[in-house]
Amino acid sequence: MTDITGGFEVTVHGTIEGAECLEASMLYARSVLVMGKDWGYAATASGERADHSEVVTQMSERLPGPQAKFSWNAPFAFALKSSNLSGWPQLAIAVSTLQRNGKDSPIGYARCHVPFQRGRKTLDLPLMQPVHSTPQHSLHGSLTGSLPELRDMTFLCSGEDRVVMSAKRLPGYVRVSFDVVITGLEEHGYSS
Repeated sequence: MTDITGGFEVTVHGTIEGAECLEASMLYARSVLVMGKDWGYAATASGERADHSEVVTQMSERLPGPQAKFSWNAPFAFALKSSNLSGWPQLAIAVSTLQRNGKDSPIGYARCHVPFQRGRKTLDLPLMQPVHSTPQHSLHGSLTGSLPELRDMTFLCSGEDRVVMSAKRLPGYVRVSFDVVITGLEEHGYSS
């Protein structure tokens, strides 16, 4: 991230609303904002950095009913500046549960770009789960009850080495809503 003196501004207020997932009876979510090197946080009127993008929700129990739904309604907000569309911001989300021994156990991951249109948008992000890369790792995971996990969620948003990761699609999704305001884009030759 760099200090941006000119450029356009993207302001986002959003909510990690909830999820549908059959893999656990209790879940929580954690989000991380990922952006390109030409992007930076915009300052507020008080001069502070406008960044409330990293969210950890409360633990939610599965809601009663036939579907495996979870509700969080966890807000996030951030304001960014850039002079380049490259590296448009993305949100990476990990959905986790607690094992019997109290250890954190990631169930799945999701990611999306911040919508490029102004206004309100609600997205259902499909969940994916990394799988063991070798039969030995798979056997070890079966014996210990551990799933493969990403050490760094920002890996989901990079295009370089993601093709080497093996993953399966999980039934379910994470629902995220965005309220997006984009200013100054037209002055820099772009249209939204």
